[in-house]
Amino acid sequence: TTHSTTLFPYTTLFRSMEAVLDEVELDPADARGELTLRGDLDMDDVSLYAVVARVEREAKVALADAAIEEWVTLADLLVAVTDAVSNH
Repeated sequence: TTHSTTLFPYTTLFRSMEAVLDEVELDPADARGELTLRGDLDMDDVSLYAVVARVEREAKVALADAAIEEWVTLADLLVAVTDAVSNH
């Protein structure tokens, strides 16, 4: 039980990254935490919320709209998802 509980946030982190990569068609080798969502990754509200919906569905968590609006970088998104899963 401890093993799967420990791995769950990492699985969610991987799936969250996969959701972003799929949405913006980014090569995994080019993914870096400092990439900006709206600038470097050219995400608009529709693409960002497509990622959020997928992550929420797969991780069974809810991410607050106010928090999502504060995300600037890919790292912000991944940290928020990891925190949501850890606190779930």
